[in-house]
Amino acid sequence: MASSRTEIIRDKTAALLAVRKCGSELKRVSKDLQNDSEVALAALKQDVDNFWYASPNLQTNSDFLLAAVKQNGHAIRCAFQRISQHHPAYLTLALAAVKQTGMALLWLPHRLRKNPEIVMAAVQQHGGALQYASKELRADKSVVMASFACSSFCSSSPLEWASQDLRADSEVVEAALEQCAGAFAYASETLFEGGTVASAVQEKIKQIVLEANKTDDDALRNASKTLRRDKTFMMEALKQNGRALKHAHPLLRENPEHVLAAVQQNGLALEYTTDVLRRNPDIVLAAVQQEGLALEFASRSLCRDAGIVSAAVQQNSEAAIYDLQEQACDGINEQSDDDSYWHSDEEEDEGNEDLSDGSSSSGYES
Repeated sequence: MASSRTEIIRDKTAALLAVRKCGSELKRVSKDLQNDSEVALAALKQDVDNFWYASPNLQTNSDFLLAAVKQNGHAIRCAFQRISQHHPAYLTLALAAVKQTGMALLWLPHRLRKNPEIVMAAVQQHGGALQYASKELRADKSVVMASFACSSFCSSSPLEWASQDLRADSEVVEAALEQCAGAFAYASETLFEGGTVASAVQEKIKQIVLEANKTDDDALRNASKTLRRDKTFMMEALKQNGRALKHAHPLLRENPEHVLAAVQQNGLALEYTTDVLRRNPDIVLAAVQQEGLALEFASRSLCRDAGIVSAAVQQNSEAAIYDLQEQACDGINEQSDDDSYWHSDEEEDEGNEDLSDGSSSSGYES
């Protein structure tokens, strides 16, 4: 005797109950009910891939397809596998889909991703849809600006997908910052060169980065290179969060004044400076006075210095593990004084660049 699980459901009420509980039950209902829009739409509400259990007639029916994409725009993925571009409802369906969820733009063919009306509707519904627009429309200022207006998209910024020219446009960047503070990461480096950015935008980016720097050691990771080599700005950032030193320009990581400011705020920032400054008694003493465990990053010679070791242990008794006065060379702090603990991924690229003193085109003056 056949299992009741495989029995065909012929009653509409029972069919609706079944597909509302599990959409794939649409495959178990009678062919007549698979051709019933209400039953099929209830199944698609659970998962758009249940589209394939609807009748062939519904899969090409304009009214059903329109109802499906208005319910869930991603249903356009299935619909466009069943109808051609010559279908009378083709454009209507595409527009309805992106109005329901802008991210449905992903499923549209390229010729529709360069359709201004469809793309505009998509980015107005979800700013992230900009990533699926054609290259031409990602360079359209009105489209990009519209993508910032969608309040539902705030985990990142559509500026990431705008053209390079628009990422260098101060009006566009300012609008992006209003929508998402993290947009500064996608602003073009040229914004900070040649005085091309309005001072208001410069100041806004500066304040956003500094605010994030208070609680995030990596806030400067995505800041512009120009900003990270600006002496005045970086001094302010380091006094606020010493561990930001790891994202400073390499020449600032070997600048005693900047390194001292960093370790006075957080002794563990000693990790990110050079071997030369790890042998500097004044800098190492300042570091261990702030955090005894910074002794780990001092040179071996200073790990044997009675005054520095005493200061470190007084601040944090656990620092005694790095005291080489009392320990044999048993593997602790085995590196020579010429070995670096840490290197920035960008050090080779940035090492030969000039530094800004805060009065250059970066616009960040104290």
